[in-house]
Amino acid sequence: MSRHSWNPFVLRSPVRGVSKDTPLARSSRRGHAAPQTERSNVESGFTLIEVLVGLAVFSIAALALLSATRESVRHAVALDARLGADIVADNRLVEVLSAPEPATAGQRTGTVDLGGRRYDWAERVRPLEGFGVMQVEVSVREAGSEQVIANASGLREVSR
Repeated sequence: MSRHSWNPFVLRSPVRGVSKDTPLARSSRRGHAAPQTERSNVESGFTLIEVLVGLAVFSIAALALLSATRESVRHAVALDARLGADIVADNRLVEVLSAPEPATAGQRTGTVDLGGRRYDWAERVRPLEGFGVMQVEVSVREAGSEQVIANASGLREVSR
């Protein structure tokens, strides 16, 4: 056989430690043929099924990420509303507790704008019998909503 003739047992591509024309049976320690390093054109790409499965996996991951982002934004908006309501409740309570005139029993309501949002507050003042104090309770909700999102309460001494 000539040196350039085709022989299935001769390695045609260079492999580390093996010369070009070394028979494959001798190039492996266990007597197995060494793996080919060149792929034929049939094996050199992804099949349509592989591409579609990869695209499906990517789509599922992208949808999960979008869903998580949407939930994160929703929670951030709710947290912003709750923080504003807490500030309104605390401010209203401080106004009542620090007023120079004593608080009178009863209920009051009002509306306040804070941070581009409108909040409705309700205040209830009632005496605690036998203790000489008035209890002040403030509840706050977003304007137009029935759900209370912040509460604050405190005690004020009844003036004598």
